[in-house]
Amino acid sequence: MNRYRLQRWFGCILGLSVIGWLGSCRKDDGDVIKASSIEGNWTISAYKVDPAVDLLGNGQKTADLFVYYGAFLGDDVIKCVKQAKITFNAGGKITTTPIASCSTVREGPIEDGSTWTLTGPKLTITNSRTTKSYDAVVSGNTLKMSKAESDDFDGDGKLEPVVFILELIRL
Repeated sequence: MNRYRLQRWFGCILGLSVIGWLGSCRKDDGDVIKASSIEGNWTISAYKVDPAVDLLGNGQKTADLFVYYGAFLGDDVIKCVKQAKITFNAGGKITTTPIASCSTVREGPIEDGSTWTLTGPKLTITNSRTTKSYDAVVSGNTLKMSKAESDDFDGDGKLEPVVFILELIRL
């Protein structure tokens, strides 16, 4: 009789443990990004591609897209893009404010007058030409926006998968 009680007691403990274990299998709320963590003033700190690619055709791979853009647009344009203030407003509108010496530079990965929405970790930005959705991660004062794409970077006729990463620092 004692053996039967012990088996039954052990079975109940095991059953409750399994129920508790299964009940703990839920999505962690720590991954949820709130719109308030995106809202505010930012500046671009980096624009990268992963893995690194040879964009200039010189045999040297780089992950820094500003090196590529600087070769064609000039370092002054890159400086202006990096120093512009990007504001994600609470109403879903984006405004960009260039520094005074760069008032004529309108280039950049985030266009003035764009709109933004946040659904879970997906940050969607719509400008006058396109709509792009990014995987967004906010960590401290850094907003990292990444988007998987593919392109023929080396001219061999084959698409190479890459991830474009735009990093912003909160002002």
